[in-house]
Amino acid sequence: MKTIERSRYGPASCYLSPTDGFDPKYNDVKLPINEKYYNQLTTAGVPPLLANHIAHIFIRDPLVVYRDRVQLNDDNDVDHFENIQSSNWQSVRFKPPPHGTSIGWRVEFRTMELMFTDFENAAVVTFICLMTRMIQKGYLRDMYMPISKVNENMKTAEKRDSVNSQKFWFRSNFLEKGNTQVSLMSINEIMNGSKETGFQGLIPLMRNFLSAEKVESEIVQKVEKYFDLISGRASGKLMTNATWIRKIVTTHKAYQGDSIVSDEIGYDLLKMVSHIEATKPTELFGDIF
Repeated sequence: MKTIERSRYGPASCYLSPTDGFDPKYNDVKLPINEKYYNQLTTAGVPPLLANHIAHIFIRDPLVVYRDRVQLNDDNDVDHFENIQSSNWQSVRFKPPPHGTSIGWRVEFRTMELMFTDFENAAVVTFICLMTRMIQKGYLRDMYMPISKVNENMKTAEKRDSVNSQKFWFRSNFLEKGNTQVSLMSINEIMNGSKETGFQGLIPLMRNFLSAEKVESEIVQKVEKYFDLISGRASGKLMTNATWIRKIVTTHKAYQGDSIVSDEIGYDLLKMVSHIEATKPTELFGDIF
């Protein structure tokens, strides 16, 4: 393949590791790869899935090369690898251990936007951490679905007010192994569950997880506030930051309905954002505080 159909910015291109429950059919999007590097990696014993990923990100040239980092000893320095690795900005980034450190293998979740407040950021980080713990401990048994559906979800998420108006592909039987069932669901259904379909929802499952793991009550009380925030925004009861920004701009006295954010509108918006930590607008936070 000589055509690169997607940019460096986008959803994850493929699954990297054949963990329990993985089927190669989930990597259902053919990627352009650097054949030379793929052959070199697999010959050296790198697993094919991982070699495929690395050979894919190495189809591109580096964006930045520092003058004093060109002539390096690749046996002792990984800057040449990191130059490509760190300039592919996918929704999830696989990160090998930095050379010469005790840091282990990592996965970086990159899809979340930076929120207005520390509380919101903590809620998102806590949610992701709980998801990983539940997967590791077998509470969420099989989250795999075709990577093409992941790509489609990212395109859907880019639409205005998609959290309330769109549906996303999601694994509907992730509590059991095999027999993959993928369904279109709203974010409200995915997060809060649905009585109509019987889908439990991630937040109710997380509450069960905290109870089963006998997490201290003080921690649970704090996490419950995070759940209230995420649940409220998923259901539409609370505004997302994006919706709140659009409301401020479109209702501003200086807005002309022409999609132009003037200096006056931008200044007033930033001034309001700078006070959110103190004012905690109910449309964003409800009665959480």
